[in-house]
Amino acid sequence: MKKQEYRILQLCNLPEDQMFFFKNSTSIHLFKPSDPDNFSSTKSELSDLIKSLTSVECVLGQVNTPIAWWMQAAHTLSDAQYLCFDPTKTEWLNLNTLEAESLSDVDTDRVSEIQESVEVEQPVVTEKVKTNNQPYANLSFGALLNEILKIASWTSSKDVDRQLNELLIEVQRREASNRGMTKKAKDNILLGQQANALEKEIKKKVNQAIGSKNAAAIDEIKVWLQSQPNMELPHYKRLVEFRFRQAKKFGLNTIAKNEIKPKNSSVKLTMHDNHHPNNLRFLPPTSRWTFVVDETGETFNYDDAQQLGYADKKLGRVVCLAIPDYVENALPKLNRHHATEASHQQNDEVIQNTINAQVGVFGFTVNDKGLDVKSRWFDAIYQLTRWVVLMTPFDPNSPTELNFEIEQRGVYTSNYSIQVIAERIESELIAVDPERYKNCKLSMRFIGKDGSPYNGYVDTIAHMWGSKDGLAKERLRRSGLEAHCLMRPDSESIEQFYLNVNQHELKPDQWYKMLSSIIDEPRNSLLNTIMDRLKVSLKDNPSLWLSYLDLILERLRAKQYSTKTLGLYLDWLEAARPAEQQLPPMAKLQWLAFQLAQSNHSGRMNVGLIDQAFLLSNQLFDESAPDAMEVSLRIAVAATNAFEYSSVKPLVEKWLTYPVATVGLANYAKLQSTLGQLNAFELNADKSIQCFEGALDSIDKLSDRTQSHRERKQTYTYLLMAQMDANQDGWVANIKAHLFNFETDIKKAMRKLAFNQASNPVELQYLHHLMLRAFVRSPHEFEEYILSYLSHSQVWCSQSEHHPWQWIYAYRGVLLAQNNDTSGAVTEFRNALDLTLDTEQVGVTVQWIGYVILHLADHLGLNLQPEYQARFDQLQLEQTLPRAPHDALTSWRLSNEFEIWDGLMQCTPFNFH
Repeated sequence: MKKQEYRILQLCNLPEDQMFFFKNSTSIHLFKPSDPDNFSSTKSELSDLIKSLTSVECVLGQVNTPIAWWMQAAHTLSDAQYLCFDPTKTEWLNLNTLEAESLSDVDTDRVSEIQESVEVEQPVVTEKVKTNNQPYANLSFGALLNEILKIASWTSSKDVDRQLNELLIEVQRREASNRGMTKKAKDNILLGQQANALEKEIKKKVNQAIGSKNAAAIDEIKVWLQSQPNMELPHYKRLVEFRFRQAKKFGLNTIAKNEIKPKNSSVKLTMHDNHHPNNLRFLPPTSRWTFVVDETGETFNYDDAQQLGYADKKLGRVVCLAIPDYVENALPKLNRHHATEASHQQNDEVIQNTINAQVGVFGFTVNDKGLDVKSRWFDAIYQLTRWVVLMTPFDPNSPTELNFEIEQRGVYTSNYSIQVIAERIESELIAVDPERYKNCKLSMRFIGKDGSPYNGYVDTIAHMWGSKDGLAKERLRRSGLEAHCLMRPDSESIEQFYLNVNQHELKPDQWYKMLSSIIDEPRNSLLNTIMDRLKVSLKDNPSLWLSYLDLILERLRAKQYSTKTLGLYLDWLEAARPAEQQLPPMAKLQWLAFQLAQSNHSGRMNVGLIDQAFLLSNQLFDESAPDAMEVSLRIAVAATNAFEYSSVKPLVEKWLTYPVATVGLANYAKLQSTLGQLNAFELNADKSIQCFEGALDSIDKLSDRTQSHRERKQTYTYLLMAQMDANQDGWVANIKAHLFNFETDIKKAMRKLAFNQASNPVELQYLHHLMLRAFVRSPHEFEEYILSYLSHSQVWCSQSEHHPWQWIYAYRGVLLAQNNDTSGAVTEFRNALDLTLDTEQVGVTVQWIGYVILHLADHLGLNLQPEYQARFDQLQLEQTLPRAPHDALTSWRLSNEFEIWDGLMQCTPFNFH
């Protein structure tokens, strides 16, 4: 490829900074008429100038250039490129295509296209197209070749290969009107690949200069650059020098930033009602939203992205800043803020302003498991737009404008209309929920890098999310955005459910996860609307309702549930329950079992429910003994909550007289364990231990080892508690061995318990409770363990779950009080008491436990009686729990010889403490 010569005719003086882009032209001829007001002489002088020129490839002017001059030039130079500068918009208008061409120093892609369009060998032939929704078809021959060179210079990937293939198809379509263009395109692909290899060398040298903090070494790279092959080709040289300028700017900025790099990020996060202030779903609805979108990374092809780790800088990430109209003035406008060029302090300030303004933030990686398989960058933008709108708070009765401003990329510039995509998404929204989106108006447009005063915020968030810099990572952590607003590809967050909103009938596992997730979801959210709609439809779909009930019962049997959500499932299923006559008797029995389970776990009493369940289980014994037996176990637990141990023991003992095969081995083990618990509540230690050991023998015979392991955990905990209560020889060694199976190192074990950190936190809380119970029971035997546990007291975790957390808090309080930390002990006892007084969630049995804890605190000298005594209704406790050990509590309270363990054993036997 030989170097081409280009001549430019300049019809008037133009700003020097704009003429910079044409500095490599062979010659620029400026027309200066002797008498501009004399039309005849001016026309003659311009004609003479044009005739004196060998050739002219480009004619330049501006908006106030007389039209007669343009016409005179066009009359003679019909094949030239005509560019008109508008100083008010700092924009060039291509008069051949009537499209705007930006030549600002930050809009480098378009600059390259303009320059290349001037530098093609053949006269430019402008093709007229009816729409600008086909970006490659709209490009001039020169711009098309330049686009091929640019994309070929990117690192090879499926996305790059696809774009090059599309460009080559467009080149071949034009081959008939411009022969030889296919060869030029293929030559540019080779040049682009060479430029990519050269860019890697440039970055390597720049990184070496950064490492040695040698800014002068970066300038030396340019000298080396000029000696590289193909640098005599203007378009190749401009591309390589542009990449060098980018690398140089990054290198110098990095060296400068490192010299003043602070030790830590200054970002501070304050949660609002347990929600992140930038969580889009929790912002108030408004009539107008502006969404600014940016991306980071290189790989936007789904298949390629699967090969990249989450922290890989190449992984494509898209980020959106959602600005409601009511906070626009609260978010400072930014002027050309680019995160890679800004200091760490400036980026900290941008993130802090984002948090303080309470604008919405949302982003995801292109390897997110919930996405459809996509192949290009724009697919991710489409997915982001749809996803964000579905999560945006709406007032269905008010018109809402949603304006998306997307930073341009490649040929997707402000000249490229995507409103047809916005209209498509509007149609999809109406299909999801016609009432919600009836007044929604969506618009989408591409903008330049500085096309929005808020683009710097999205740029900073995206850069922070994808950066490997330690301070940027700390900024990300302190902002809390990654935990609440930026999706990890493997997350199980509620945002994922918005990807499946088109499903009108949820499978049981989908229903369970969604209902678990939307507990704290805003009432006006789309997911709540969908769940309300499903609730209505279930009244005529008993089979689906039963499948939901079966799932809950199965999770109850496997102890895979959260106490906090159990009541939610019950209330939801109750509201969605089909008419009574539609439920067969066996389904009614299962429904009663679930209601009893929920009551039992909250410590509530429902005598009518118990009677109804007892009668129905007897009726259905021959039809399904295991189901009838399960209800009997629920009844036994309900009686236990009422301190009615002796009355229910015969029911359990009767079931144990049947052959094991009647109920199955696993259920038989549950019956043995239940009888062991009843004996333990009656303080009959020997019998309880015998029953638990029998239950463990039955569990060990199960052929399903996974089930055997799961069932053994709870029963073995009961056995250890019974041994502890009986002060059986070896119980301390057994407890320590049990902890050793969890974690062999004492300090690590105590840290995990203190933070309640494990793969299954719900399961861990029972081990946590057991350990603290043992510490209080025999502090001397566990002195080393206690000291290690107390060393984490300043950062002990807190939970909102119920039993056994009230005792975890209370036992912490005991340990602190015994170690002279009165203030800390008071805090822990308050946590415990507050849990037992949450009357919306707990029943009378848990309130009784709270009453005992209050007296325990009083005995320790913590003086919480004045604060909490009035909140306990002693008369109501006596009336609703007549079998509770009221006399024992009174004796313990009045005793001068205070023994913690004896008092707890008498007033809250077995696992009630």
